[in-house]
Amino acid sequence: MRHYFLKAISCILIWAMFSCQVPPDIPPFVITTTVLDNGNSVRVDWPLVNDSRLGTVRYDVFLGNSQLASNITANTFTINNLAFNTTYTGTLVGKASTGDTESMDFTFTTGKEYILIPDAGFEQALITGGQDTEGILNGKMIKADAEAASKIDASGYNISNSSGLQYFINLIEADFSNNKLKTIDFGQN
Repeated sequence: MRHYFLKAISCILIWAMFSCQVPPDIPPFVITTTVLDNGNSVRVDWPLVNDSRLGTVRYDVFLGNSQLASNITANTFTINNLAFNTTYTGTLVGKASTGDTESMDFTFTTGKEYILIPDAGFEQALITGGQDTEGILNGKMIKADAEAASKIDASGYNISNSSGLQYFINLIEADFSNNKLKTIDFGQN
């Protein structure tokens, strides 16, 4: 009888050890943010939790105090239409069906807003004059640089297209002499 009793107690203890275990916690996750080519969209990525004891983990995405997504099961989320050249802070909250939660903050800075300057001569004049601060002949420049410029000296750069000039909203003085331009529209400057 005593042997039977010890065997029963042993079975109960073994059963209790395996059936009364606390479910695992959601592991901390590493968040990666990628500013997309348009400069004002960001993709947030994180690893999926692969532990069947937790069940499906769902995620909420916050940007500042605003909830952007709720109960998503993917491991990526794209945030669009953000302000250019701005730093944001967000939070990702993972929720397991076991009731466990884990949150992690992330921070990113969006890209700069560009305007097109398709004429290489015009862009070279802007680079030489210090208005195109990146100094790269690539057909574009930072919009804030154009908005800050009050003077352009573009004389003799073989310019045939002044596209992009409309973004120079604080322009007071401009010299486009000795170029191939037939007309220049200063209506928005």
